Amino acid sequence: MNKEQELAEAGRFVRRFFELLDTNPAELTSMFDNESSVFIYGRENGTTVGVDGIVGKLTALSSKGCTHKITTMDSLLCEREDRGILVSVNGRLKVDGFDHDLVFSQMFFLKTKGQSFYVRTGVYRLKYLLERVRIQGF
Repeated sequence: MNKEQELAEAGRFVRRFFELLDTNPAELTSMFDNESSVFIYGRENGTTVGVDGIVGKLTALSSKGCTHKITTMDSLLCEREDRGILVSVNGRLKVDGFDHDLVFSQMFFLKTKGQSFYVRTGVYRLKYLLERVRIQGF
């Protein structure tokens, strides 16, 4: 793949990630490997490593009836020894039972695996939370 194809494939990967996160997070297993780590800002023991732990945590969070809407996505090809793609996503998060959307950001460092990618490292953060809105588990 050339640079433009890699960046386009990374965009498709990230859109598919959020689609699965919202509809069937158990299917996210192919998007991680045992070296993957994800940090969810604001959670005790926020860093989780490995496929089972990450998918388990994301499944638990998704059980709250969340829907992500990507508003911006930027990608940068990292062409060093640890070649990969850094992806920054911003968006809105709708949680069932709440009137106001939340704003989130997520950073992915994607590594190649065959003809696709996996999440090597991810960082997720809710950027805006109304004082009066408290979500159990976040």
